[in-house]
Amino acid sequence: MAYWYPQFAVYDDVFGWDTQDFSLRTEFYNNLANFDVKITVPKQFSVWATGLLQNAKEIYPKEVLARYNEAQKSSKTVQIISSKDLKSKYANLSETWHFKASEVSDFAFAMSDHYAWHAATQKVANRDVLISSVYPQDQDEQYAELTTVQQKIMKHFSEDMPGIPYPYPQFTTFIGLSGGGMEFPMMAYNQDEGTGLTAHEMYHTYFPMYVRINERRFAWMDEGWADYLDGIIVRRYFENNEAPAFGFYKSSLQGMVGSYEDLPLITSTQFLDDTNYGYASYPLPAFVYGILHHHLGEELFKKCYQEYILRWAKKSPTPYDFFYTFENVSGQDLAWLWKPWFFEQGNVDIVLESFTNGQLNLRNKGNRPVPVQVDITYQDGKKEKRFASAAVWTKTNAYVMSIPNAAQVKSLAVNGNLVDENEFDNFYPSLKEQIAAFQIPEDIYGTYLVQGYNLELDIEAQNDVPFVRIAAAGLESYLMPQADGSYQSLDENIVVNFSEKEGKIEGMKMMLKQFGVELVGQKKK
Repeated sequence: MAYWYPQFAVYDDVFGWDTQDFSLRTEFYNNLANFDVKITVPKQFSVWATGLLQNAKEIYPKEVLARYNEAQKSSKTVQIISSKDLKSKYANLSETWHFKASEVSDFAFAMSDHYAWHAATQKVANRDVLISSVYPQDQDEQYAELTTVQQKIMKHFSEDMPGIPYPYPQFTTFIGLSGGGMEFPMMAYNQDEGTGLTAHEMYHTYFPMYVRINERRFAWMDEGWADYLDGIIVRRYFENNEAPAFGFYKSSLQGMVGSYEDLPLITSTQFLDDTNYGYASYPLPAFVYGILHHHLGEELFKKCYQEYILRWAKKSPTPYDFFYTFENVSGQDLAWLWKPWFFEQGNVDIVLESFTNGQLNLRNKGNRPVPVQVDITYQDGKKEKRFASAAVWTKTNAYVMSIPNAAQVKSLAVNGNLVDENEFDNFYPSLKEQIAAFQIPEDIYGTYLVQGYNLELDIEAQNDVPFVRIAAAGLESYLMPQADGSYQSLDENIVVNFSEKEGKIEGMKMMLKQFGVELVGQKKK
């Protein structure tokens, strides 16, 4: 239950009274408040809410109270209310639940008579934080590890990145029946147990709740950080992937960067619509944060980010406070990054001009700086990556990188997993030369109707290389044929397999690895 009571508008020192209406796209912008709430429900219902339960002894039956108390001291998951309990006509002792929460921006609660519950504590800066998982009965196996996963996520948020202790006394993930995820103070409403989703919604505790972002104006200051940090935590600590974070957003950006809808990030969120809100609030700012992270390096980036959070905890920063804090703490003038990405329209277009005598000559034909990542494949099959900060483009649009053992180089890929207006000119030898040995059937080309999404997917030949585009989703990429008959995007996040009937291509399956989504399409006749 959310947005269920009248709220006072915020008056701040920048915009005065906040008169923007709730539009279902962005969430609350509230003052901090203390809540003292009593909720009365039938005894067979249990309630989970923002804040701490004040009357557990009056509510829970003796055996459930014992498990509840055990969970508050246990680092191992304790089943507090089980599916077996619920099937045995479970009922609480009282109908009225009493919760208190201090210095939070909102209050939400959930209730059910058919949801199981397990919990454990996570040690955070010498405090025990109660972490709960609440889910439909008879789905114990599916959600058995959810509390453990939440503990691990909270540990790494608190100790590693951003390295700021989780600031509240408890957190509950309540599994809903549909609809992605939604954050509230000390709670999240999630559609499933996905690790990325769980991390994303928990991170919202920091932004926009601990650092109070006005998401109706600056969604990228909230959703962008959640998108960036959930990716870092999942890749580093669940997948053991230490690759630079800027390289994981291409599939979400490639069809949008430089388009008419690609407005400068400083644009107030109220002026965005369904064509660009998601792009401008999630992957685009996350990508730019990745550029900043790579440029500053792990230690300095973390120092800047921690100071930004600490300076603005329980306050409401504007974009300029973000810019100034990072410049102040780093001691660097970062206008070369802020100006093109936040205040200008433009594009990214890195060109591989030549590779001779071990010298790789690159040019940036766009106005937006990005890091340089060169993937080197040698004749003996060995591979190597070399990087350069986006700052190499601050004073010139030309950059030269020395490549070791040049005589043994088989191929080079420049920014294969970064957004680029023209991917075709980023490879040595050219993409056309690299696929020359493959026989590509002409009938893979055409329009495919994607089942269940009301989308059309086009596969065409660009520069004699297969190219996929989903215009409605802002997704596009060249596709490289593979030895197993599949086709793969240049960043390896998209894999396409075609199906035949009577010797003719009739359908396709596209796996979007980044999103864990498979699209099935039938060729349009």
